[in-house]
Amino acid sequence: MATAMDLPVTTRAAALRQVTTQRERIRIFGVVVASGSGAFGTYRNKWLMIRTAGVTVQLTARNEGPLGTAAPGTRVDVACTLTGLVDVAEEIPFAKHAGLLDRQ
Repeated sequence: MATAMDLPVTTRAAALRQVTTQRERIRIFGVVVASGSGAFGTYRNKWLMIRTAGVTVQLTARNEGPLGTAAPGTRVDVACTLTGLVDVAEEIPFAKHAGLLDRQ
């Protein structure tokens, strides 16, 4: 099984849209364009919107983790699993199990 670092970086919007419905694990490199906080019962997390390949991907992260503390404008290299859900109006796919590979 390939590690996150072995995944090819998804660089085309069409390729990202295609794998969204297949719920694949992908690697993206982009810029954090927005962030906010969320809650599910007593569990608190942070959501991030990462702009890459002409598409914005929304994912969740731990508040205190290195990805969760990334401010808007930060360039990140992330491996995540697409959920198959998409905000159709904005064409934003949702991802889970995000792991930060690099941050600049």
